[in-house]
Amino acid sequence: MKLESLLRRHTTLTNDDIKLLVSVENLLQSIANMTECDVFIDCLTKDHSVLVVAMAVPETAPSAYSSTVVGQYALAKDEPGVDLTFKTGMATRKMRGVTQEGNPVVQSVEPIYNQSRLIGVLIQEQRFQKSMESENVLGFDGLDQFIPQAEPASFAGYKDSLYLTKYIEEGLLIVDEKGRIRFCNQYAADIYRSFGFGEHLTGQSYRDFCLVNWDPSTSEKVTSQEVEISNKYFIIRHIHLNLERGGEAAVLIKDVTTEKEQERELAYKTLAMQEIHHRVKNNLQMVASILHLQGRRSRNTQTREALKKCELRIMSIAATHELLSKSGLNDVKIKRVLQSIRQNILNAVDPELELKIEIEGDDFELRSDKATNIALVVNEILQNSVKHAFVGRSHGKIKITIVCDQTICGLNICDDGCGYDVNQPHKDSLGISIVSSIISDKLHGQVQVDSDETGTRTAICWPIETTEETKI
Repeated sequence: MKLESLLRRHTTLTNDDIKLLVSVENLLQSIANMTECDVFIDCLTKDHSVLVVAMAVPETAPSAYSSTVVGQYALAKDEPGVDLTFKTGMATRKMRGVTQEGNPVVQSVEPIYNQSRLIGVLIQEQRFQKSMESENVLGFDGLDQFIPQAEPASFAGYKDSLYLTKYIEEGLLIVDEKGRIRFCNQYAADIYRSFGFGEHLTGQSYRDFCLVNWDPSTSEKVTSQEVEISNKYFIIRHIHLNLERGGEAAVLIKDVTTEKEQERELAYKTLAMQEIHHRVKNNLQMVASILHLQGRRSRNTQTREALKKCELRIMSIAATHELLSKSGLNDVKIKRVLQSIRQNILNAVDPELELKIEIEGDDFELRSDKATNIALVVNEILQNSVKHAFVGRSHGKIKITIVCDQTICGLNICDDGCGYDVNQPHKDSLGISIVSSIISDKLHGQVQVDSDETGTRTAICWPIETTEETKI
């Protein structure tokens, strides 16, 4: 298939890009003959896959291929050098790869630019031979220049101590002012070998092995970049050893693939938790809606009141799950919980009562289970105030104060209603039982109620557990 036809069908390249690649294709056979290598042009497709669009095999030497691979895809796992050049825009040298026919090869890849845009890569391949493998990756020649004013004896000790670098869990390269690699520890050698580099690094030009864009003339002492190569993630730091001479640098390569995978796994779990909380919230709201409809149809006042209380209790639990579904975390801020409960109460209150509910004090985070329990408690207390504190009145006020110190958290809920005798049995025994049970059994806390003609004050408190509430 012709190059131009492939490019127009599978890529988004412009006419100028295609003309440039056609001109490169006209040189492929000559390059293949001169280098005695298989030569290719690869381009990115519309879905960012890598496609072989042109190929030439040498007429002067055996090819690694039995048939053409034009029109086939080049996978990142098989050709990491191609993948690296497309991601960094930089040339790669002598990286191992595997052909579409399964044969091991060594690749050198050069980017093809149209002005400042990367439009393809030129690949030179030759069969991989065992003799290409590096047997010795530790090189000490030329290291003297990196220890200015050092005495011979002290430098000898320094060189002797370099064996310790094989025990650090980072790759280390030392680059001289001419850009040559003077030292490579075992960890770095293993990293480059995993990319497919089969050449001895020491003595080679670092430019051919640099995994990121790096300017040796930069005035920054330390630069750090993150790069993805063949589905692995690395943080690469360049540390200038001598800013005056420019090129001298130590290169640290840290594999952070495990950390990235853990971050990705945590993100998946977070999304799953969000979805679970969202579904629980929807189911609870559906139940509350059914209770609401049932209450409207009932002609019995007591039944309607009981259904209304159940509806608000369910909505208080749903409010916590709604907050958790939005945050994606297992913790929620107490003020947001209280604000949701306040809104539910205000939506259900008699329109003839002008009610204000204020929330003030410290904010802190709660675990989801504890937030649900507190939501139920506050809902019961507010319902009780709305029903009994403001009888015969057109307005009322409830104030919720949040308190938290190093050992105890609590809520003070005060209304300016008519008050009641706390020693007399309460009509809403179920609501009181719910509050008492949750505070003692779930929160392991205490509740105290005071009431007189100026209003009712309910104080609840619970101890802070390890890794529990976090003050904002």
